[in-house]
Amino acid sequence: MVDVYDQNPSKEMIGPVVNGTLTITTHEGIGFETAALLQEMGDAIPSPLFIKDLDGEFTYCNLALTRVLHLSREQIIGRRVSDFLPSAVAKDLARRNRELLQKQQLQEEELSLPRADGSRVEVRIHRSLLRDKEGNVIGVVG
Repeated sequence: MVDVYDQNPSKEMIGPVVNGTLTITTHEGIGFETAALLQEMGDAIPSPLFIKDLDGEFTYCNLALTRVLHLSREQIIGRRVSDFLPSAVAKDLARRNRELLQKQQLQEEELSLPRADGSRVEVRIHRSLLRDKEGNVIGVVG
C-alpha cells in the first residue's frame, strides 16, 4: 500500500493505493498548494496519467498524456474520448470502462490509438477504479 498525505495539519489521507485502487479521502479539502504539488508530481512521471469521472469526462491528465495524444490539457480536461478520438475507438474504450466498473478489477492492455495529427501511437494502459473515503466508485484512473 502506498499512502499519499495532504499537507494539512491533521494529515488526512488523500488516498491509499490498495490492489490497484486509489482511494480519495480528502478531495474537496485539498488546498491549492497540495493540488499544485500533485500536478507537478504527475507531470514529472514520464508515463501518461489520467482521471475520468463516472460520466467519462477527463478531470485530470499529466503532460505525458498530452504529448502522447498531441493535444493540450485544455483539449482533454472536461471532455470525453469521443470528443477527440474516432467513434469506433471511443466506443471501444467506453466498453472497456464499463467492464472495469462491472468487474472492479485492474485492467491492463496494449492499444494502438490515433493522435490528433492522424498518426498512431502504441500505448500500454493500466486502468483502475477511483473511490472516495466511503468506498464509492467516483471514477477511473489510468
